[in-house]
Amino acid sequence: MIYYIDTNAVLRYLFKNNIEQFNTANLIFEKAREGDLYIVVLESVLVDCIC
Repeated sequence: MIYYIDTNAVLRYLFKNNIEQFNTANLIFEKAREGDLYIVVLESVLVDCIC
């Protein structure tokens, strides 16, 4: 399964400022680390995260 990650998921994961959204993002990233799914982060998402 492939997940396209949006800016909100990346920021919630990094900042942990909304614990419910962090837990969801963390679950997705953890499953990707384990190889159960693949994530795609578009260039535009990365730009949004740093601007």
